[in-house]
Amino acid sequence: MKLGYFYDMELLKNSKIRFSSAVTTSFHIAIWLLALHLVFNLLGILESAYVIFVIGEKFIDEAFIIIPSLIILFYWNSNYLVIRFLNRKSWWKYLVGLTLSFLFLLYLGYYLAWYLLETGYKSHFHDPIEFLDFSLILHFIVIGISTSLGIAKVAMENAKQKKRAEEKQRETELNYLKARVSPHFLFNTLNTIYSLANDEEAPQTINAVLKLSEMMRYMLREATKPKVSLQSEISFLHNFIDLQLLRLSGNIPVSFNIIGRPETQSIAPLLLISFIENTFKHGVSYQTPSPIFIELTIETETITLVTKNTINKKRDTSSSGIGLENVRKRLTYLYPEKHELQIHQRDEVFEVKLTVVL
Repeated sequence: MKLGYFYDMELLKNSKIRFSSAVTTSFHIAIWLLALHLVFNLLGILESAYVIFVIGEKFIDEAFIIIPSLIILFYWNSNYLVIRFLNRKSWWKYLVGLTLSFLFLLYLGYYLAWYLLETGYKSHFHDPIEFLDFSLILHFIVIGISTSLGIAKVAMENAKQKKRAEEKQRETELNYLKARVSPHFLFNTLNTIYSLANDEEAPQTINAVLKLSEMMRYMLREATKPKVSLQSEISFLHNFIDLQLLRLSGNIPVSFNIIGRPETQSIAPLLLISFIENTFKHGVSYQTPSPIFIELTIETETITLVTKNTINKKRDTSSSGIGLENVRKRLTYLYPEKHELQIHQRDEVFEVKLTVVL
């Protein structure tokens, strides 16, 4: 019964998507027909088509040259150039791409008109320059409209992504709050263990309890915020690594390097821990050397995390893919179009490189 319900819901969802796509396509066709009628007169275009394709007369209707060029420029600009460059604040790349596209289509239309006139075709215009002047104005209008439409689409998509990120953040916080087991009880218990270790003069235990309490405090008080200082996130990672080394008795060579200054940067909390955790979870072996390399490079606007670990074939790696997939989704929600995640496996080494634009 449940399977049938979900199957029906999936069909309903797909049908809504197809209906929405059909409505959008129909709307675009209607707008194009209206615009072309106002500029060229659709009846005149049909008459020209009859003369050219039925009667077989050697005649040029400028509409048959200009219309494909306008449509190509419109969708190329609004669906690719604006989204690919203007959305990422690459103004000069956008202007260069738009200018080259505009000149190419304009020259192509001019050359085609000139070639047809030279080969004996008749036309309403007597010189390719007349065609060029008319085409130039229409192309400028299309650039203005398509750019405005592309910017509006980008703004709407960014708003949707922001809303999804906020909903995901609220869902994460809710699940986190549900999973929280009386933090006061846990902190009181840690204080008790700390006091016992202090009375028994066990420095390693004291150190471990302090690091664990710092990690818990960070997860309870900071992790629900949209952004935290990068310095706090790094301190959390340091404590995690130190506890792992304590658990492994320090037998695993770990290199954790910080390049740059984290003091002025902020980041979504608990974004990097999954990659660090995976290096220990799937890379530690007690039989063979298994060094772990972690490097965080901090620049003006970006951070780059690189992790490398040997692959322990005896460990179950089935959950690793799930963890990385969850991180991918979170990156997509929190840093859309502002991150790059590369994962490589070379011989016996697993390497991750994450770049995030802060």
